[in-house]
Amino acid sequence: MQKDAHLLDYLAVRRSIPAFQMRDPGPSKDELEEILRLASRVPDHGKLAPWRFIVYRGEERARIAEGLLKLRLSPVRRRSSRWSARPRRISRSRNGSS
Repeated sequence: MQKDAHLLDYLAVRRSIPAFQMRDPGPSKDELEEILRLASRVPDHGKLAPWRFIVYRGEERARIAEGLLKLRLSPVRRRSSRWSARPRRISRSRNGSS
């Protein structure tokens, strides 16, 4: 495999930041298209391709953020699920009874 010096240089100085620290301005439309084009080519070991991306900008982004915040802060009663209930015995004894 051939080494790409530019890529190695980039990876050497790359860092990630938490989402709450990200501020405007974000990537331009052209930059975002390039990012999403490259992101859609990543290995997909879960066989979930093709990828679809939804981009929210401007007022629509603010509206979606408000809606998500309301959902997060609302006192919604969680319905019991099989993951929140205590484990149940599902095996049967040799004579057929539970």
